[in-house]
Amino acid sequence: MRASYLPMADVWVGTYQEVILGFYALHGNTLAAIFVDPAHQGASVGSQLLDHAKLQKPTIDLTVYQKNTASYAFYLRHGFVVDREQTDPHTGEREWRMVYSGS
Repeated sequence: MRASYLPMADVWVGTYQEVILGFYALHGNTLAAIFVDPAHQGASVGSQLLDHAKLQKPTIDLTVYQKNTASYAFYLRHGFVVDREQTDPHTGEREWRMVYSGS
C-alpha cells in the first residue's frame, strides 16, 4: 500500500499538539485507508477524519471485510450503506462495498 497505492492518493493527517493521531487517504472517490493510532481509538479521531473526508467528496465508496464488524458498524453510523457484497480478489475474503452520498 505504501509504495504503490498511497502515492496516488490524497492523504490528510490528523494531529493534536504536533502528535499524529491518524490519517486517511482518498483515491478519487474511494476511501483507500483510514487509520487511528491505537492509543487514540475511541476518542472520536476516526469520526473527525471521516467527517473531513466527507467535506472533500460528496460521494465516497469503500470496502470493508465482512468479518471486521467494528469497522462495518462504524461506517453504518456515519451514513454509509452497503452497495454490494463481493470477494477481495487479492485475499479471497468476503467484503462489503459501501457508499456514502451526502447529496
